[in-house]
Order: sequence, then structure tokens, then C-alpha cells
Amino acid sequence: MYSILYVDDEPTLLEIGKLFLEQSGDFQVSVMASAQEALDSPALGTYDAIVSDYQMPGMDGIAFLKAVRERYDDLPFLIFTGRGREEVVIEAINNGADFYVQKGGDPTAQFAELAYKIRHAVLRKQAERSQGESERRLADIIDFLPDAMLAVDKEGRVLVWNRANEDLTGVPASMMLGKGNYEYALSPYGERRPFLLDMLSWPDEEIKKYYSHIVHDGRAISAESDLAAPKGRQIHIMVKASPLYNQKGEVTGAIEVVRDITRRIETEQDLRAAYERVTMTEEELRSQFDELRATNEQLTAAKDELRRQVDRLAMAQSIGQSGSWEYDIVTGTFWVSAEGARILGFPAVAGNIPVEKIEACIPDSAMVRRTMTGLIAGEKEYNLEYAIRPADGSAPRMILSVARLEKDASGRPVRVIGIARDITERQQAKEALMKSEDRFAALFSNMLSGAALHKLVCNDKGEPEDYVILAANPAFEQHLGISRESVLKKTSREAYGVSEPPYLDIYAKAALTGRAEVFETYFAPMKKYFSISVYSPEKNRFVTIFEDITEKKQAEAKLKESAEKFRALVETSPDMIWAIDCSGIFRYISPTVKTILGFPPEELVGKSVTCLVPEQGMALAQRELEKFFAADKFITPFEVPARHRDGHDMVVEIRSFPVTDSGGKVTGFRGVARDITEQKKAEESLRRANRQLTLLGSVSRHDSLNKITVLLGYLRVASKSSPGPETKEILEKMEAVVAAMRSQIEFARIYQNLGSREPQWCDLESHLSRLQVPAQVSFSADVGDIQLLADPMFETVFANLLDNSVRHGEHVTKIRVFSQREGTMLVVIWEDDGIGIPASDKEKIFGRGYGKNTGLGLFLVREVLGLTGISIRETGEPGKGARFEIVVPEGAYRPGNAA
Repeated sequence: MYSILYVDDEPTLLEIGKLFLEQSGDFQVSVMASAQEALDSPALGTYDAIVSDYQMPGMDGIAFLKAVRERYDDLPFLIFTGRGREEVVIEAINNGADFYVQKGGDPTAQFAELAYKIRHAVLRKQAERSQGESERRLADIIDFLPDAMLAVDKEGRVLVWNRANEDLTGVPASMMLGKGNYEYALSPYGERRPFLLDMLSWPDEEIKKYYSHIVHDGRAISAESDLAAPKGRQIHIMVKASPLYNQKGEVTGAIEVVRDITRRIETEQDLRAAYERVTMTEEELRSQFDELRATNEQLTAAKDELRRQVDRLAMAQSIGQSGSWEYDIVTGTFWVSAEGARILGFPAVAGNIPVEKIEACIPDSAMVRRTMTGLIAGEKEYNLEYAIRPADGSAPRMILSVARLEKDASGRPVRVIGIARDITERQQAKEALMKSEDRFAALFSNMLSGAALHKLVCNDKGEPEDYVILAANPAFEQHLGISRESVLKKTSREAYGVSEPPYLDIYAKAALTGRAEVFETYFAPMKKYFSISVYSPEKNRFVTIFEDITEKKQAEAKLKESAEKFRALVETSPDMIWAIDCSGIFRYISPTVKTILGFPPEELVGKSVTCLVPEQGMALAQRELEKFFAADKFITPFEVPARHRDGHDMVVEIRSFPVTDSGGKVTGFRGVARDITEQKKAEESLRRANRQLTLLGSVSRHDSLNKITVLLGYLRVASKSSPGPETKEILEKMEAVVAAMRSQIEFARIYQNLGSREPQWCDLESHLSRLQVPAQVSFSADVGDIQLLADPMFETVFANLLDNSVRHGEHVTKIRVFSQREGTMLVVIWEDDGIGIPASDKEKIFGRGYGKNTGLGLFLVREVLGLTGISIRETGEPGKGARFEIVVPEGAYRPGNAA
């Protein structure tokens, strides 16, 4: 069930909207009467989606949308309003609204559409979040790899720079991602040069200028090279590079993996040096053989030395990447090979090292000493793993040390020979593997996708005929609706109740070849769509990771249908939809342009908008273009002359808004152009018709009020006939609605003429002199010889202000009216000495229905003034009187003698 917040200033719409949406059982609806109330609610971020009206007092739906987007970037937001203008739709979408639904018509149909779009918006956001989580999991896996990894796109910009690469080069990923022009070569080589991934299409002769040991494996290449690592250390690396492909098999970039093989190379060099030492020793022995035969004591010593050298070299050959050591039990001396000295943090020179210096490098030297004593005494083996703190202060290491005891001919222990291997990296890898296994187990148990491990079942010929489910995670049950216990160790036929194993060909191919595959499918027995990834951890076994994408598929189908509808709407719209760049050049115009102006779209794209303007309208068009380029928000609709392809003149209304890039820079404009030629001709006819409609409205209003009076009478009679509680409540609601209708009809009577006639210049002094001021009130007016451009209903402005002062001021004895200049504006001030307006009500008093009487007086004042751009505000001090300031912009006032 989805949790929905519905915001509207109309209580009856909130009530009926909540009722319709919750009837489906899919929604739990909370309602609020204003955007500010919703923003103040601590529960705002807990809703699955927000539905908001557009036109509300205080803060409209667009402002509310912007405030929500500042806090919650991905919370679905739908505009649901009766305002159907194109600019409102465009502004809503540009500010991040997911959908725009227009009120009106059949409530069942409109709320069904609203419910559909809420579900669609929520599912789409959930899909986007799921995709982001999958990308983060992949990034974590890449970052955890022990080998350095680099990937670039086709332009050479860095896409992947994992943690191992940071350790290898000393350059953090934040400084490398997105960089191009061989930026990745600067740290190791000090210059911009290509890597192996840049040479995938090069001939070997060119690659050999940078790499050795080149091996081709399909489109992949392996090679070796030297590399400058951090702290000035030179290392030897093995690199493997391969192209990157998209789902269409197109090359989108390249990737390479770098492994440090310095230790292996050094070991090979040590082995070669050992062989050389053997060869040199043998030659020396042959040259000295005759001399050694002369003295038995010298021969015995030479044989002992030769045996020790051979033993040392043999040990070096057998242990590979390890240092060797000898402890002389008789003399108490400790000899260490060059590699052993290096491991302990001493200079890499073979020789004797004092025992106390070696023990100083071993925190648990007592344990090592006990084991050595046990070996000499013949009580235990010497095979230890222990930590050391190298003498040179470098990072602590883990050592594996193995030794054997040697005795003389009489069986007396004479020395201990051993090896010391640096297993720090192996230990770290072991710990990392354990952590990885723990993480994998946690991931397997907690992942949202279903996962299962399977084993192939083959017939006597070795052909796959089924598979058995070995393990499954909790999400397996959620996606399939089958308990894990009921399917484990069962074949697919038994588990799913089918005659043929589902997708056996795909799974068998993955299990036998090790080639992973991803596919989407419809599984008819469950009537669901699934997205399935299959890979093989070992031969004859495979893992499936899957998700139920039924809702996604349904949403995609509906989204495609919606997109087709939108495209059809654009292409069949009776208005021209267009886009221009900052030079005024058409970049798009809908096919409707041919119907309206006679030009095919392709003839106009790439041309200036001025090609549609007749010579006499060119100056106006140039002025409007300048406004375009200076605008940073919605541009007020305006009318321009245009010329049809056949030469006849037309009038077009333009509605537009600027288009910006991610940095906020204006890159062009989009909008709608409407042919209003006939509309302009009809306006004069409409004005004549309005006069007749006004007369008809007056008659209809009179008759309607009479019928409402009768209806209220019947309702009150019915309410007195002792109805039941439920009936009584319905009657009360009906009476409230009818009363509201009567109030609205009365308001329409007052409001009907507002804006129906052209504005005219009104003399202030003349209007003020006609006011019927009560005798107990002192009235003075000092406004000067000034005229205002206002609606003919301007005569009601001062009458309503007077009524407000007398009716609500309680003890008003003095009213003063005067004018003053503020910059380019004229301010006409009305002030009295009554009780004033509370600070909290200074804006509310201008709302329709607010107040103790009809609630229409000050609302009408603001509406009448606003028709010609004049505003009004209340700035008085509570307790000292009301002060209304009428602010008249430049151009809306003039001296009385200017007429």
C-alpha cells in the first residue's frame, strides 16, 4: 500500500479525493489544506508520493514543488488542478513534477487517471533507486579487487580507478576520474604516454617500444613493463588489456588490469645468482683441489665450507621467495641471507647478525625462543607464524619460519638451518578473503534480489536433463512465493511443478562453459516477468540472481503508451510547438506549422524566426527577441504579426520559456505558438455578446437566488422532521453547499463586470468627493490633481475602504487620504484612527471570504486594482489605526491636465 499526501485548499475536494483513492485499496491518503502545513509536517519525507493543487493561497503548487525538491530530490510529486494552461504544465515539468493531471469531467475517470499516474511515478522512482544500488554494488566489487584496474571510454577519459590503483600510483581516484589525455601516465612515468589499453589495435612492433613479453588472447593483450611506484620504487608489472563492449557488441572503451610481479622477478634473479655461485664455487674448488690435498685439515675445512654453501644454495633453490638463516649452536652466532636480512629490515647483505638485534624485531621473541629450544631438545618441530617489527621502521610484517636441526657424526646438535618467508600479503589476502566471504554471506542473505545455487543433473550420456536447487536466499521466497524448505534438494520439475526444466539450455550452457548470461523472460506458470542473471562458480553448478519485474514491465508498457500519446499530442496539437537557440534559429517546429502558416517544418528548421515576420512587424519581433535573450524565467505571453506562406497576414500568440543547461546558462527557448487571427476578429463580437450575457446573467441570477431560497426552505423543513443522525448530517451538508452556492452567485453579481471593459483614466479627487462619509467622521483628502488608469469598477475601491474603516474600525473619528512619490511609483495612502489590523491578518484580509461581513470587499479592491498592475497593502500599526497603501506603477498614473 502506498502512502500518499494530498494537498488542496478546498476541503470538499480533499474529502472526495481521499475517498476515491482509498477505495482501490492501494493507497493510504493523508490530507492537508495548504502547502505550508505540509512543509511544516515532520512526516513529509515519509510519503511515497505527493499530490498537490496548483492554485492555493499563500504558496501555489509550483512553489510547493520547488520547496519539496530542495529537501527530497526523488520524492514523486504530481500536480492535480483545474488550471490547464500550457505554461503551468511546462513550468511544473521543468521544476521536477513527475506528472500533471487536470481536474474536471467525470470524477471516477479523473481519479482513476490520478491513481494510475501515482503508481507509475512511485514504480519509476523505485526502479531508478534499484538501478543506482546495483551500480554501487558493482563499484564496491571493482574497488575491492587486489589488482590495480583502469578503464577508459572511447575518448580516453578515466571511468574506473580502483583502490589498488590508488595504492600502486599514489594518486586518489577523486583526482583521476573523468581525466583524459593520458593523465593516468603522469604519476608513474612523469609524462603523458599511452598504456597497453590504448594499444589494442597497434602492431606488436609499436607495442614493443613500451612493453615486453607480448601475448595475444583473442582481442585481449598481455605484456610486461617497468613502472615507477610511489616513494621512488621501481617495480615490474604484468598488464592485461581488453576492449569494453556495450549490449550491442559495440566497443565503448578499454580496460586493463595491472599486477606487481617484482617479487617473482627478484626471486628468479636470486635463483640465477645462486646457480652462478655454484658454478663459480665448483670452478674454484677444481683450481684449488691439488693444494687442498696437501693438508687434510685444510681439506676437511674446505669440505665443511663447501657443504654449508651447497646446503645454503639448495635451501635458496627450494624455498624460492624466502630468506634463509642458520643458528650455530656451538658458537651462538646467527647467519642470515641477503633476502632474510631485507625481510628483517636490515641492509640486504648476507652475514651474521647479533641474536639480540633479531629478537628486538620480534614482539613475541619468548615464544620463538621456546620453540627453538624445543627443536634442539628434540621435543617439537620448528614451524611458526609470527609478527615482526622491521629494524628499519617500515610497516609490521607476518613471517612464516620453518627450520630443521643438524647433528654431527656423534649425534650432538650443532646447528639449526631455517627459512623465513614474508607472508604479509598472503595473510592480508586471507583476512580479506574471510571478510569477503562474510560480506558475501550477508549479501546473499540480505540482498533484495532472489538468488539460488543449482547443480546440473545429467543422463548416462552426460547430457543435462534437469537441475537440483542446493541453496536459496530469503528473497527467493518473496519473489517466487515458494518457501525455500519446499524446494531445496529437489529438481526443477518437482520444485516448480512443471514438465520441462525452465531455461535448462541457458543454465546448462553457463554451467558447462563458465559464460555468464543475463536475460528477461515471462514465466507462464507464475504469470510473472523475471530478470535473471546466471553464472557458474564451478563446472556443473550455476547461480541464478533474479528479480520480479512484472510491475516494471507493465509500467514500461504503460510508459511507452504514454510516450506515444505524448508524441501524438505534440504532432497533432492544433498549436505549433517550437524550439530556437540563442541566435533565434529554429531547432524544432511541429508539423502543425504547415497547417497554420503553410510551411513544411523542414523548410523552417535552421532559419531565423524573423523569416515568418512581415516587414511592418519586424521592429516588434526584434524587441521581443531581445526580451527572450534577457529572460531567466517564464516570459509573459505576447502577440506578434506573422505572414502565411501564401502572403496573407496573421496574428500569432507566443508563449515561451528559456531552456538552460546543467550550469543554469540559457541555451535556447521553447514554447507554443497559436494562430489567434480569428480570435482577434472574434473578440469584438465577443465584447458585444458579453453585454447580452451580462443581462442574461442578471436575470438568471435573480431566478437562481429565488430557487435557492425555496431549496433552503425545504431543507430546513426536512431537518425539523426529526430525521435520523445520518440523514440529519447529510441535510446539514446539503444546506452548507446551497448556502455556499448562494454566496458565490452573489459574488458573481458583483464580480461580473470586472475586466469586461477597457481600463480608463479615473480622477482621484472626483471619486473621493462622491463618498458618503458619516457625519461623526472627519474626512480630509489631499491627493493632488492625479488620474489613475484603472478598471471602470474603480469607483468601488474607496467605497469599500470607507466601509472597512467605519464597519471594522469600531471607533473611527478621522480618515485621511493623501499621495506621495516613491521612486518612479505613486503611493496613495488611506489611513484612519480606528483599532487597526492585527499583524497576523494584514495579508489575510485581502482573501475572498475572509472577514466578519461578506468577506468580498477588500478582495474586490485588490482584484479591481490588479487589473492594471496596481497593488494594495496594509501597513498600519495595530491599535493605532488602519493604513492602506495603493502602489501605482509608472505608466498607470498621470497629472490631471494630461488628458
